[in-house]
Amino acid sequence: MNRRLLTVSMVVVLCTALFGPAAAAGAANQPETAIQDESTENDVTVTTGAQLSTIVTATSDEVRTEFENTAFDERMADNASDRAAAIAERAAALENRSTTLRAEYENATAAYEVGDLEKSAYAQRLASLSARAENVVSSYERLEERVESVDEIDRRAAGVTPSELADQRAAVADLTSSGADALFQQFTGETNGNAEIEVDGGVSIEVETDDGERTREYERPRDGDGSLAISQTDALDAATDVLSPVEDGNWTVTEAETDDGVYEFEFVLAGAETGETGEAEVSVDGETGTVFELEEEIERRDAADDEDEADEKEDEDERLVVLVASGSPDPGEQVTLKLLANGQPAADAAVTVNDRAVGTTNDDGELTVTLPVEEAEIEAEHGDAEGELEFEFDDGSGDEDAESQFNADATIDNGTVTVSATFDESPVAGATVVANDETVGTTGEDGTVSFALDDDTDELEIEVLRGELESELEFELESDEEDEDEEEDEEDEEDEDEEDDETDQ
Repeated sequence: MNRRLLTVSMVVVLCTALFGPAAAAGAANQPETAIQDESTENDVTVTTGAQLSTIVTATSDEVRTEFENTAFDERMADNASDRAAAIAERAAALENRSTTLRAEYENATAAYEVGDLEKSAYAQRLASLSARAENVVSSYERLEERVESVDEIDRRAAGVTPSELADQRAAVADLTSSGADALFQQFTGETNGNAEIEVDGGVSIEVETDDGERTREYERPRDGDGSLAISQTDALDAATDVLSPVEDGNWTVTEAETDDGVYEFEFVLAGAETGETGEAEVSVDGETGTVFELEEEIERRDAADDEDEADEKEDEDERLVVLVASGSPDPGEQVTLKLLANGQPAADAAVTVNDRAVGTTNDDGELTVTLPVEEAEIEAEHGDAEGELEFEFDDGSGDEDAESQFNADATIDNGTVTVSATFDESPVAGATVVANDETVGTTGEDGTVSFALDDDTDELEIEVLRGELESELEFELESDEEDEDEEEDEEDEEDEDEEDDETDQ
């Protein structure tokens, strides 16, 4: 009995520590009924037990994450020669956590689809996964900062690159969506309102709080092959069509990017008579034109916010976005650009390609240009507004292989072997040297290490290791006995030659 009371008390303390007295009180006073007055088949029910469970899960994961990050920072600071191993191990640990979270998400979704998991339990899983994924994302960001601060040899030795870490972080960040975060706030007592969730070829989450904030999210598998079969402007139309209609409000595209066969757009909502503002991100498959990811947030502004917004509008700069209206953005190809200023065609905008002026847009905001065979940096100006679009074309050469930059050499002098290791022609310290399967030492600051060679050694195989990097050397040696035999053979040959000369005379 006392143990159960202690457990409940600890949970309440966690609520207070994490979200403050108001949040804890909200969780404790929340009735175990649906959080909305009128229930539908898609409504999510949040109970007190579910709220407390979510808080405990999120708090314990946050404590674990901070402990691991601190231990990693201390290891990086204490031993410079151990940095490559520390980076590799931390990256592997985060990748493992990311894989686990993604598997839990897929398993929970599958269980909900077949009826093994109730809707509210599924929503709670998504809420908890969002909080845990956020911790992993912050850990990746911390690791990326560390990786950027170390020498390239340490990054190469760890087998980790900043771009790989960024890709891994982006993969787990998908679980930290606005919809899942809104569910998390409801399952921790921070907000109250209506929540709906559907799974039909993809996960759809809609949350509306008591103060009028609305969050909508949709995610489904991509159905394209990674190519760009539709134009960027057609993709923009598809993205705009899925945004929520708001009375007298306009969704304006503010950013547009193309990445791995995907068109990505960012929007802002302004001008609504209801005083609402919002932001949205939409991803469109470049081959099929299907929207497969949507995140949308709309909030109602109060009178004070409206005054601030009016002041901001006076100083607000025009937003200029550069799109490809037609043509394939490939090396040497012609494409038609379309420029939008605050969502409207931007006429007479000056355009440059790789700092070379190529013309101005027509009344429809369009201009046809020829892309260079290498990377293309397109810049545009319309009044005080500036926009840009970049393309990087793969020339097939790729980055120089790290293994080719890591080299080893060895010299043998009077039975002493000296091994040197370099990376990009610079000495490598801390490289392990193995001779005939036996570790003989590590290289010093000058990138070298020496060891004695046994007299009876006739073959020498040397491996030089630095994390994931490796270089090998092989030598065939002659023993002292073989040297003596060769000298005797040479002497015999000389004697025979002398005898032959005497005979001839």
